Amino acid sequence: MIDPDGVAKRRKRRLIGRRYTTPGPNFVWHIDGYDKLEPFGFPIHGAIDGFSRRIMWLEVGPSNNNPQLIARYFLDTVEQLGGCPQRCRCDLGTENTVIEEIQVPFHALSNNEIVRNCFLYGKSTSNQRIESWWSILRRQNADWWINFFKDLRQSNLFNDADPLYVECIRYCFMNVLQKELNQVVIQWNQHTMQWKKNNENPGGKPDILFFVPDSCGTRDYIVNCDQTDILYCQQAYGESRPIHGCSEEFISLVNLILPNHDRPSDANEAADLYGQLIFRLSLYNE
Repeated sequence: MIDPDGVAKRRKRRLIGRRYTTPGPNFVWHIDGYDKLEPFGFPIHGAIDGFSRRIMWLEVGPSNNNPQLIARYFLDTVEQLGGCPQRCRCDLGTENTVIEEIQVPFHALSNNEIVRNCFLYGKSTSNQRIESWWSILRRQNADWWINFFKDLRQSNLFNDADPLYVECIRYCFMNVLQKELNQVVIQWNQHTMQWKKNNENPGGKPDILFFVPDSCGTRDYIVNCDQTDILYCQQAYGESRPIHGCSEEFISLVNLILPNHDRPSDANEAADLYGQLIFRLSLYNE
């Protein structure tokens, strides 16, 4: 009764999806956090180029709400490329404020014409590039880890309300999870995407579309940044991720109760180390 035309179109399967279009690589980066693993101590943060769909960074750390930590992800990527994008598209939130404070001066120093529009806030539902990619990450990687950590919690081997358990699980699994995320990024950036009707951007491999824009008749929209300015911002505004994702005090405690242990290289080795640490810590608590 409210929307008879919409009902008729849905019945005929004639709904028209929104078309996403952007002129070239580095015109807009979509930035967002992924919270599905946060209850277990592993918030993830990432960015994707709107044109090429290349993943710019995909990092797991102790927080995806720390503005300085997220700014460091951004600055490390800018340093690798030698410049920043024309625009950054983020959700509303304080975690993105430092990136905005960096992006605007970079544009001003380069005499870019779109300084006022170089940083965009909006609803998460409109940040479609990165939001749709999170479902791909869940199928390829995150689902397995979610079920794994749920099993630990249901077996009373993990208590997310106890900071000691959270530090322990990060110490054992953070680097292993980051290693898998790095592989996901490599595979995604080198896979071949098919052209879709509701997407005006070309198909192909994200890395090729990003680094060789001439192959699809466009250009790179990167805003060149001085390396000295990037280094200054890294020191003044960025914050490096803690080693193994936990505090130095906890690392000292682990080396005290379990000296000369090997760092895990996969999930099985990480689970073994986690079991040993939990057992030793329980003895000390008694």
